[in-house]
Parts: sequence; C-alpha cells; structure tokens
Amino acid sequence: MKALRLILILLICLLPLSLAAAQAIPDLRPDNIILYTDYCQAGWGDSVQIGFIDSQGQVFTLEGHNAVLKWPYILDEQIQYLENRDDLIHLGTLSRDDLMSIKSLIAAVEDQDTASHPAACDAGTETTYAVRSNNGVHEFILLGMSGDDAFENTDPNAQTLYWVARMIFRNVQSYYHTSGMGPAGFTPVSLLSYFGVTEADVRSASIHAYDADCEEGLLEHVLTPDEESSIRDLMLNGTIIRKDNALSVTGGFTVCRFDAADGSLLCTLNLYDDLLLTPDGMYMLGEE
Repeated sequence: MKALRLILILLICLLPLSLAAAQAIPDLRPDNIILYTDYCQAGWGDSVQIGFIDSQGQVFTLEGHNAVLKWPYILDEQIQYLENRDDLIHLGTLSRDDLMSIKSLIAAVEDQDTASHPAACDAGTETTYAVRSNNGVHEFILLGMSGDDAFENTDPNAQTLYWVARMIFRNVQSYYHTSGMGPAGFTPVSLLSYFGVTEADVRSASIHAYDADCEEGLLEHVLTPDEESSIRDLMLNGTIIRKDNALSVTGGFTVCRFDAADGSLLCTLNLYDDLLLTPDGMYMLGEE
C-alpha cells in the first residue's frame, strides 16, 4: 500500500494532458461522488470550474461559463447535476490502494461547526467537500473554502483530503496557502514534540524492535548497528508532514521501543513502510 503518494505520480502528469486534449467521453458516466471541488466567479468572467472523484476512483473535471452550465447553488442539486452530465472530461482512474486511502479518510473525517469568514473581494470562491452517501441521502463535509470567503476544517483527515483535491485538480482555481484567503494546511510537527521527548532522551535511550505479525504477535527483531542508527536518526530528525490515510493494520509493521536508562518506556514508534502508524491512521514522515 503506497496510499496517496501514488496519486501525484499518476494524476499530476495526467491532468495537463487531459485538459489539453479536452475530449469529453459521452458514454462514460460517474458513479456516486465522494470528493469534489468547485470554483465560481460571479463578479466577472462568469466562470465555473469543477473537479470530482467518484466511488469507483474515476476522476472528472468540467469547466465553462455559468450562463451555459447553469451550476446549481444547492449541494444536493450539484451532485445530481454532475452525476447526470454527459460532457465531463475524464482524467483517469485512481489505483485501488489510493482509492482505499481516500475512502478511509472520508469515512473518518469530522465536520466542524465553524463559520466561514470574508477574505477578499471579487476573487471568486472555491469550496471543497467530502460526500458520504447512504441510500441516496448525502452528507456533505466542508473541507475548505478559499477566495472571497475562507474556511479551514482542521481535522487532519479533512486537511489531507483538501490537499488531495488541490494536487489533482490544478485546473480548479484555489487560494490554498494564500495568507488569509484559504486553508493553511497541516502544521508539520517533529517526532520529538509529538512524543514529548527530548533530544537527550533519544540519544541516551536503548532501542528494541519487534515485527508485528498478524497471527503470532510481536516477534523480536534484532537490530543491526545501521538499523539502530537509522531509527534513532528518524526520531531525532523526523517530522510528521500530514495524515496519509485512516486505515488500521494488525500486522506487517515494525514496533520500535525507546527505553530510558532506568528501563522506563520513553515512547513507541510504530512504522508501516515509511509511514507512522497511530491509533487514528497513518501519517507521512519527512526530515527537517
């Protein structure tokens, strides 16, 4: 499972080519929409830009003038509108693992009862939603808003989903990371801060590693000097960049236990490939 990192490889390259060709596929209809973003500029240009992912991992986009598209204002009507268009631009289909990661984030994302605030004038407004559907009833979770009005859902699941939309739908105007006009995104945090330990603690700690097996539980993993050095360096210099998914695993990960000189537990670092495994999912790691 490589999760959301593969999205960038597939779709950032694919998007410009698809838009350049701008060829609609009339006989290809979307399934239930799970993530979508739109930008509307009513002050000048009458512009509408839309991008969305459906439950099968298909990626679509559509843009034009509102006078022609007649983009609805009500959210339920927007979903119905998109699911019944026959002139959408199909950008490709996500891998099974990427789609699973996105669906896990959508299942876990929490709505936040926070009002948007005015941020600009005549910039247009971009809004991005996760959509959970049950028997035709849609639940909309606002992930972010930028432009004339701004809003950020600070749930880490929401921040990653909003970031995914920004990376995939480069054609949809957004003011992401524009000071005061849109979401700021996930704030990176060092592993030292996350676990509440100091550099001195980590340098003097002993490290014990275990391989988590689904059936046999924790199996001792005798670290080589290079492995121990690498794990210690990761704890000293590693940074949590953003959430990757909200999945849970029962095996296939490595448990790294840091013990103080007196034998007390300092912290436990659980790694699944190069992701930090936590009770609420997995997070991407980088280095400062």
